[in-house]
Amino acid sequence: MKKCIICDEAVVEQSFTSRNNKNLQLFCCSNCGHCAQAIEDYSDIYSDGTFTKIARAESDRFPSKNKIEELDRRAFKRFRYYKSIINKNSRGIDVGSSIGSFVHLLRLYGCYADGLEPDPDYCRFSEQQYGFEQYNLLMEDFVPSEPYDIVFSFHVIEHVEDPHSFVARIKSILKNEGTLVLQCPSMEIKSFGNIQQTIWEPHIHYFNAASMYFLLSAYFSDIEIGYYEEGLTVIAKNAEVAGFDGKVLERYKRQARFVSGMVEGFPRLKWNNHLRKLRDLAIQSILEKGAVKERLSKGIRLGHYKIKEYNYLKNERGNGKDRIVHITNYKGWGNNAGDIVLSSCVRSAISNDKQTNDLGFNIHSLGEKVNQQLINEINRSKFLLIGGGGLFLPDTNQNSVSGWQWAVSKQQLDEIHVPVVLYAIGYNYFPGQTPNNLFVENLNHIIGKSDFVGIRNTGSIESVKGLLSSDIDVNKIHFQPCPTTLIRKLVKGLGPKTTSRNVAVNIAFDRYEKRFGDKIYQILYQITKALKRLEERSYNIYNVCHLAIDEKAEIVFDRVGLNYKTVRLHHMLPNDIYNFYNNMEVVMGMRGHAQMIPFGINTKIITLGTHDKMKWFLEDINMLDVYIDVNSSEDLCAEILEKFEYTVSESDQIHDRIITEQEKLFEVTAMNLEVISELI
Repeated sequence: MKKCIICDEAVVEQSFTSRNNKNLQLFCCSNCGHCAQAIEDYSDIYSDGTFTKIARAESDRFPSKNKIEELDRRAFKRFRYYKSIINKNSRGIDVGSSIGSFVHLLRLYGCYADGLEPDPDYCRFSEQQYGFEQYNLLMEDFVPSEPYDIVFSFHVIEHVEDPHSFVARIKSILKNEGTLVLQCPSMEIKSFGNIQQTIWEPHIHYFNAASMYFLLSAYFSDIEIGYYEEGLTVIAKNAEVAGFDGKVLERYKRQARFVSGMVEGFPRLKWNNHLRKLRDLAIQSILEKGAVKERLSKGIRLGHYKIKEYNYLKNERGNGKDRIVHITNYKGWGNNAGDIVLSSCVRSAISNDKQTNDLGFNIHSLGEKVNQQLINEINRSKFLLIGGGGLFLPDTNQNSVSGWQWAVSKQQLDEIHVPVVLYAIGYNYFPGQTPNNLFVENLNHIIGKSDFVGIRNTGSIESVKGLLSSDIDVNKIHFQPCPTTLIRKLVKGLGPKTTSRNVAVNIAFDRYEKRFGDKIYQILYQITKALKRLEERSYNIYNVCHLAIDEKAEIVFDRVGLNYKTVRLHHMLPNDIYNFYNNMEVVMGMRGHAQMIPFGINTKIITLGTHDKMKWFLEDINMLDVYIDVNSSEDLCAEILEKFEYTVSESDQIHDRIITEQEKLFEVTAMNLEVISELI
């Protein structure tokens, strides 16, 4: 008779249909509720990369851009969830670490962290993505040089042959009183009632709260078992004496039955995908510790934002009888804060001319599918306005239609019969990125089709010209500064610039492997050290996020105990963003618009350069003296403090220079508007 691998009691064989419609036989325990496939059928599908082909749906052996972003998002969410139990400078390891996303965050936090990953290609990928090596071993073959303070293992235990051996091995690499953190699918939540989604051939074991407690209590004490997303989350302490308690086991049995019953009893909304997701989110919020309060607060803030956004967009569209179709990144709440400001500033700049001020705007997103309906709308308009922003970039709104951000085909462009204006566009390729034939071909077509091509800096102009064929008329290409640099000239009602001890810093975390390479830990630590010095001099530090991903700066700031406030500009509308930057004395920024927007408001800037476009902007405004190349600085902390001291001590002189350079940019913009007016 088969026995339960967890509690050694009798099991009953049951048949289940898996997520890929295979029939799987599981042996389910009547005592602890654990279910498992027959262990005799187990085989290692991890060390040779078979699991990657089955589960990770990759066309080759390495993760795609979307997969990397998904792994990074999941790791950051987990880090925040468990942060309270992670000690800085501790030794930690992630067992089943994939490409090392969670290990990377532990290292940002100052931990000595390792990754253990059996897939050889995913294991090695951490070197090019984060700059560190991982151990390419299974848990049973790993022997550390010294024990760890904390071991993480996310969604691994359900794949192992023998959970007892796996947990015992983890115990052996942990210090006494060290911490184990586990996650795995939950048989009581069962993918929010979709048992077929839970059952999967690579999953050998199916835990519930009771069976997990029975397993861990043989090795650990102070065991806490709860729910995270759609699975179990476990925190346990390594102790010489294990902590099994029959009463606790019964409590977890009752908990598992209650959760299972609640999931089954929750109203099913299969007829509507959005309502089904809402149902799943409601269950998750009830089960996940602290989630109800957090999500309720976020929902209230989102609702308030949407009301303001409705009125904002109504005003932005205007009532002018002559309509312009504006293709732009205009959406807020979670999207790039720089883009929503830029979108508004483009319309303000175009409307600023006396010849074009009776215009209204039909605003469409760059990510919106281009169809015949949109083409017809464009042809009924006064002209087509595209921009601004770094649209000449292949990996934002990645597509195989045009190779740049607006996925419009050459045939669709040829169907447009009104003037086409490219306005304040940037060439945003990172150093090392090479344009492919699709991009170059479509770049030539859009510029050939356009009547006015406004490029936002001279560096971009030269890069674009270098990709154009000889039959393209380059005289239509004009230097058109980003209109965010003109905010104080374009926006009415902006308060006067005042002095303060407020210092804002924006650290960009998108494309971090291109921005920082393998120097990421040193660079971010040096920046944070400089901010700590400024805090000690009674400056108020603001962590400015243009995208949610920028919030990762909190990890490095918390590492040194920096006192700061995070400001989520990606949850604000333009006027709120203007008011924030207007109240800053100095803004240190990595993102282009974390420099151009403050400049446009006449706030002093220090550029933390990780991209050529930042230097190009400063060259155009004759302010290279506030530029720092973070990758080549020999003592980044000292250089930041030196630039800051210079900026503050020469405050009046720098302010006058900003005003002078802004006036020049405004004059260029006015001349360009005359050209555009003649076209329309």
